[in-house]
This record gives sequence, structure tokens and C-alpha cells, in this order.
Amino acid sequence: GMRRWDPEFLQARSAVEGGRLGRLQRLRYSVHDYRLPGDEFPRGVASELGWPILDQMRLLTGSHDVRHCELKTFPSDSNGSDGILSLWQFADELTAVIEIQTRSLLAYRTGWMLEGSTGA
Repeated sequence: GMRRWDPEFLQARSAVEGGRLGRLQRLRYSVHDYRLPGDEFPRGVASELGWPILDQMRLLTGSHDVRHCELKTFPSDSNGSDGILSLWQFADELTAVIEIQTRSLLAYRTGWMLEGSTGA
């Protein structure tokens, strides 16, 4: 699914739509974790984990036009990928970074971090 009902995402969306952040300037989503035994992503992390997060980003950024996008995947031993790094530049100086690593020893998860002209 697209994970539009995740509590953390709903909180981020509420902050954006409620105007508490002012003009949205920066978004960041980072997950660094080591997948559990049996966790497999045969279609790759970009396909299986990245699409729901990109959908959330689209909802958070609203009608901002994309000016530039870069995507780096990190190949796995199988044909898929173990992670992605995606950089986005939108109109109005808005930027977003999405980083998902499933072979990291950090065990670090941020969820959505948002910064605007009047709050974060």
C-alpha cells in the first residue's frame, strides 16, 4: 500500500497543511537499518519501499513543480537493491532528500523531517 495512514506521516501532513511551518523549504526522510532475516525485496528497495515514501513526499509538497531529480540505487547481491538515495529540487527553492538503506549498521530512522520559513 501507499502508507498514507501512517501516524508519523499524518502528523507531518497536518503540520504542512496547518501552516505552522510557513513556506516549506526542506524535507528529509532517512532510514538506516539492517533488514531482519527473511526480509527480502525481490523487486528492489526502490520499488518496494521507495514508492510509498515518494507518494508521501508528493502529498507533502503539493503542487510544487519538480525542477531536478536524482536517484541512486545501491545494488544487492541479488538482482534488486539494498537502498536508495533520491535528491529532489522543486520550484520555490524547496528541496527533498530520501534515503533508505537496508544494509546499514546504524539502526537510525528519522521519519519525515520538515523545515519551513517559520518552523520545523
